[in-house]
Amino acid sequence: MPMTGRAFRFGVLGPLVLERDGFPVTIPRGRQRALLAMLLAAAGTPLSRDRLIDDLWGDRAPANAVTTLHVHLSKLRLLLGDLLVLESGGYTLASAAYELDVWRFSALVEQARTDPEQARALLSEALGLVRGEPLCDVPAEGSVERWRQALTEKWLEAVALRVDADLAAGASRELIAELEQLCGEHPYEERFWGQLMLALYRAGRQADALEAYRRIRTQLAEELGLDPGPALQSLHQQILEHAPSLDGRSVGGDRVVGGSTRSDRAALHLLRLPSLASATIGREDALEDLVGLLGRQDVRIVTLTGPGGVGKTRLALLAAHTAAASCADGAVWIELAGVARAEEVASTIMGGLGVTPGGGETAERAVCRHLVTRELLLVLDNFEHVIDSAGLVSELHRTCPQLNVLVTSRQPLDLSAEHCYAVAPLELPDRDRVLTVEDVERTPSTAMFLAAARRRNHHFALAPADVPAIARICTRLEGLPLALELAAARTGTLGLGQLAADLDTQLDGLGPGPRDAPARHRTLEATIEWSFVLLSPDLQTVFARFAVFAGGATLDAAQTIIGASSDAFGALVTKNMIATRSGAGRGKRLVMLETLRQYAGRKLDRDPNEPELRRRHLEHYLTMAEAAVAQLATRDERGALEALDSELENLHAAREWALQHDPNLCLRITGHLGAYWGLRRNPAALDWCDAALRAAGDGAPVLDRARVEYHRARQLAFGNQYDASIAAASRALALYTQTDDHAGIARALCSLALDTGMLTGDLEQERRYAKSAVRHARASGDDIVLAKALSELAGCAEPDERGPLVEQAAGIFKRLGDDSGLARLYNNCAYIALTEGRVQEARELLENGLNLPRSGTTLHLPALLSNLLSNLGLARLLAGDPHAARHAFAQALEVTLTGYGDAHGESFAGLAAIAAIDGEDQVAACLHGASRTAGYPPSESDRSIDQRLTSDYLTAAQDRLGPAGWQRAEATGMTWTEVEAFEHAMTWASEGTVAKTDVVAEPRPVSRTGTGH
Repeated sequence: MPMTGRAFRFGVLGPLVLERDGFPVTIPRGRQRALLAMLLAAAGTPLSRDRLIDDLWGDRAPANAVTTLHVHLSKLRLLLGDLLVLESGGYTLASAAYELDVWRFSALVEQARTDPEQARALLSEALGLVRGEPLCDVPAEGSVERWRQALTEKWLEAVALRVDADLAAGASRELIAELEQLCGEHPYEERFWGQLMLALYRAGRQADALEAYRRIRTQLAEELGLDPGPALQSLHQQILEHAPSLDGRSVGGDRVVGGSTRSDRAALHLLRLPSLASATIGREDALEDLVGLLGRQDVRIVTLTGPGGVGKTRLALLAAHTAAASCADGAVWIELAGVARAEEVASTIMGGLGVTPGGGETAERAVCRHLVTRELLLVLDNFEHVIDSAGLVSELHRTCPQLNVLVTSRQPLDLSAEHCYAVAPLELPDRDRVLTVEDVERTPSTAMFLAAARRRNHHFALAPADVPAIARICTRLEGLPLALELAAARTGTLGLGQLAADLDTQLDGLGPGPRDAPARHRTLEATIEWSFVLLSPDLQTVFARFAVFAGGATLDAAQTIIGASSDAFGALVTKNMIATRSGAGRGKRLVMLETLRQYAGRKLDRDPNEPELRRRHLEHYLTMAEAAVAQLATRDERGALEALDSELENLHAAREWALQHDPNLCLRITGHLGAYWGLRRNPAALDWCDAALRAAGDGAPVLDRARVEYHRARQLAFGNQYDASIAAASRALALYTQTDDHAGIARALCSLALDTGMLTGDLEQERRYAKSAVRHARASGDDIVLAKALSELAGCAEPDERGPLVEQAAGIFKRLGDDSGLARLYNNCAYIALTEGRVQEARELLENGLNLPRSGTTLHLPALLSNLLSNLGLARLLAGDPHAARHAFAQALEVTLTGYGDAHGESFAGLAAIAAIDGEDQVAACLHGASRTAGYPPSESDRSIDQRLTSDYLTAAQDRLGPAGWQRAEATGMTWTEVEAFEHAMTWASEGTVAKTDVVAEPRPVSRTGTGH
């Protein structure tokens, strides 16, 4: 491991090895080795105790897992000393104190990509660091297994690049034996097959090259039901035609984009899929059919249909894991079970994709914009109860040409492009002959029942005498996977014969379900009812009452609201009536399968205590929201946002119930959630505010009305509806004044100041509002509000007064730990400085904002980050540095594409000015037109900057093109869709080229968004 410098050196490209001060150190095998690999895989991110336990043991954690973990950590510390660090978030390795072989490996590969002349030597050096299969001596589970897969992808990509370099150097004959071996070891890696075909062809062996293609084509067809990819098919055709281009080219099954292959990108996105908790039995043929269906070019919407509990979700997840590798952007899983209304589907998908809408943009539009250029498999699970939102799937199909959608639903979506795949129950044993042990081990339904029983009881043994009872049980349950799981859970307390007898009698006694329901659905209902009856009365009550939770609950919340002990929930978990799931960094959650939750919900509806239970649920999550919102704009903001994120479904369920049963509490929880919606933008928030205000009426508590009116004003401003926002903020001000709430008055005045400036540019009025806000903020004693008010006043103050105000506000933000507030302060004051011609001051403020630490704050929010970068582009441009400005504008656009930033109109305008400087007049006109379509400039302050861009840069380009030429080119840019505008702008920003004559024949509507400084 030829690395130098730091005391600790780790090797993961092969067995896990460690050197300390140049001497090898033995790493104990087993859990300690796995623990070290987990810490290395985390790359400096602290891992909590619960995360380590979950990754080390999964569902098999011993009762003394915490103690055992600490023992392993203590032994590891003996090896690592101070390298192992305990931080507030958990355990990590001090990254500045060690070296990792894969870092050197990656650096060499990246250097080879940019230095073709040295590529062979660099790649050979990189591959010389590989000592075998990555982490081959570490137990492969969880994060370690995912890292191992990623390392293997890196290694294979480097091998392929080195072969490409050798082919380019003319070493075709020498490569044939190696490529034959690579194709044998990685039989589905089309890139290696393509390289083998090319090497054979260049060695004068055309027939062997064609035979290699026949082999891979046959192999793919027989084993996977697939055809070779387009690149391999094209190469085959060129070999047939003796294409001259084959004499000096390399070939790859993957297209290299930005230093990563399609498979690299898909591997990253695969991490966004849930994992399978246990092995899948009896779905091999269905999986092959489904993956083949998803792979057809004429199929882009597939709906898995069937009764509840038949295994639609599991099959979809299995197919997503299999098919994602063939999608450049992988697969994303969206769980809809906790969504209460069809209108909320778009915002749920938006959240799952990590997309933030821009000003005035609906959730539907945000999702379409995000997906329009992505080659992605989108999986929508549990769609049947939101079937009225099927039009959104149709719209995605229409607007996103590279998107495939896989849906699970108990009924078809009835879309013209939809392909339905009915998921059948598992195959039943043959009733026409005497069965053997081998028969029940091999038949899918009985094999699944046995596997589930063995998971529950590792001492479960199958005897020949048990075969008839097992066949009877599985036949009685009609091969439905959920029913089989529930029945298998009873094998620990009942013998197989008794279990079969109970099923025969009790299911018949329960009677059929609804006449219009499928027969299997009625049987599943009966199976759930049977499991329910076997619970004690107390557990029946706990099970039914758990349906009050949407999206699950923590154990503490479940105990508080339901009033049951942890033992009761543990018993329900043991009986498979409730499950556990790891939360996003927040420990374990109790969850309920949606089929079970719907059944439990019907029981809950008949519970005389149901209204009181729902009220406790509402009050619990109202208290939780109040506490979390109080931590926003502080150094604890990240944890508060994570808490709100994890309980969002419960918060919305509580709000929905309160809307019908206690409008005043609905108003209160809406008022608290408004601050969250200000950070996690949601287009539906405005409707929720309106509904709460209507339901509560004028007789509701004044302070609660004031809060919701204030947040309603901010939501309107996000949509650039400044007139309406000012009216709402004025109502909030009047209501806050009635209660003498100085903090609320200050917030409302800040809203009025900001929106007045955006709408009219009336600085005097803006200052009056802001100065009054500062006075009330000081009277309130609330530092968070005071910092906000000082920031607003600094943004509109006279230049000679601004400095002290910025210092005061910055001091408070720093004391609070609110880096995002500090960044907004710098951004807004910088923009004002730009409008006043103090370019250097603006540049320094923006660079200060961008240099703030981003972890643990909301600075990573795209809207803020894109504004900082775009304004930095303006500052650099006006300072006479167009090259640096171009880079900043390009970064701002990249942020917009990865999440959502709303400064793209300004970036288009800035790039138009740079194009004019470079003499690219048609490009300048096109980009200027695109900025107008994007809604730039949206406000009075933006118009002053826009006028300067025009007078200083664009006028010359207009004169050179002439009025008619400028108008034609500008009109072209105005017809671009938003995605086309991004593509042209970013291509020109990075490469200096754009398709100047690319006129869209049929212009499509484009949403207008503003910059909102």
